[in-house]
Amino acid sequence: MFAVNPLRPGWLTWSESSARFTRVILGPNQVRHSKVAKRRKDTQRNLAPHLKASHGKRTNTQLALSYFDDHYGKIYGSLWPSLRLGLLSRTKNAALVNNFNVAPQVKDQLSALGASSLRSYLPGQCPVRLPPTPRRATPAQPPPDRPTISDPHVEPEESREPELLPSMPLDPDVLYGRVIQPQSQSWAGHQTLHQDDYVPPTQLQGLDAELEAEFVDSQHYDSYLSVGSVQIEIRAEPGPYFPPHLDAYLFPYSSFEAFPAPKRTLADTFNYFCLDAASLLPVVAMGLASGDRVLDMCAAPGGKSLAMLQTLLPSELMCNDENAMRLRRVSHVMDMYLKGVKEMAGVVSYKRLDGSLMHSMYSNYFDKVLCDVPCLTDRVTARDDHNNLFSASNKHHRLNLPITQAGLLVSALKCVKPGGSVVYSTCTLSPIQNDGVVFTALKTIWETTDIECYVRPFHDLMRFHGDGRGAKYGQLVLPDITRNFGPMYLARIVRTR
Repeated sequence: MFAVNPLRPGWLTWSESSARFTRVILGPNQVRHSKVAKRRKDTQRNLAPHLKASHGKRTNTQLALSYFDDHYGKIYGSLWPSLRLGLLSRTKNAALVNNFNVAPQVKDQLSALGASSLRSYLPGQCPVRLPPTPRRATPAQPPPDRPTISDPHVEPEESREPELLPSMPLDPDVLYGRVIQPQSQSWAGHQTLHQDDYVPPTQLQGLDAELEAEFVDSQHYDSYLSVGSVQIEIRAEPGPYFPPHLDAYLFPYSSFEAFPAPKRTLADTFNYFCLDAASLLPVVAMGLASGDRVLDMCAAPGGKSLAMLQTLLPSELMCNDENAMRLRRVSHVMDMYLKGVKEMAGVVSYKRLDGSLMHSMYSNYFDKVLCDVPCLTDRVTARDDHNNLFSASNKHHRLNLPITQAGLLVSALKCVKPGGSVVYSTCTLSPIQNDGVVFTALKTIWETTDIECYVRPFHDLMRFHGDGRGAKYGQLVLPDITRNFGPMYLARIVRTR
């Protein structure tokens, strides 16, 4: 005979000799059988998410997948089953070489494993940079007072004036005919998804009643649709240029191997850092130059900040995150890979600030800003029930994500100097949180400030970005079972005044 005391972990057992209950405390490695059974059920659901829970209540991951199936299924069509399989499969990582270590030996070790340098995946297998954009016969001249940032890796004789594409109102009837047509560079020959092809709320059918109500009534979707009066200036420019000191290694597309765990070296630092290969794209897109002041507005978990330092270009890198625990994780990553490196003394700083308010303290201060915002994190929400954004406790946070993201991007544009640039990135396939947030942020900037900026689109930045599909104002990396990178969206906005 026994009973469970809900106040303390352990059991109450009846002792015949003392005629009283005796508490048996569980050891540190012991768990109750009920927890073991729950853990076994959770594992079974993760391995077979299509099966319903026996008690009839759907888990957070099942809610997320149901939402993705209904929403993304309409957006991506026949491509969605492949994307879904990629989200539920293991990410294809890259090994970022630590330049503050014995880099040549690390590269030899990675090559011996069968991995190849990221440079071999550049279009045309260019060793350092992407080929410049062909010059038009009569390109429009940029404003004479527009400041510029010189790139030390661009030879003067190869510099070209940017091509100015005419500004056009964001009218759904004319968007399809805009100049930027990334499908012309598609690897697989599919038609490119356009922002205005995405499903309006009146056509959202088959969703769970609660999810449909949340999506239709959310404030951010209304603001996303009301952008017809905004004019977006788009300029096609050369670059971005691949930093000469940044290097990472990948296994071939057909390989499902994983890199061994990084090891400490004699210098007490790790030899390489494993991260999603698509996470390097925002760093490349920033176009870092020597001596830049750089802000990583939402730095955690720290992989992109580390990649920026591996370029050996920034003179100052501020890593900011509002969450203290996540900021400590960034600091821990830096200690593991840069411990004792004298060259980094005074370069890296840490701030715990609300990113949407940073412009009040650092207005016109930075040369480059990375705005890698919190998002749906499709891959995580589809696989992990813990702290899932589709849980009831995170409902308000999930619905307000686009508003938060737009606020961060507006603040980033105010923090960057005229002539500098902001790279906005997410790890979701949601069009509302990608191009939709860029629309909303630029609309706010033009209505409330005198800041002028333009979108610098880039497509086919790397060969591993899926099947070549792009977004209207940036690059969208689509996961695939053989090239399982991303999802990752990135857009670059250049401030001119």
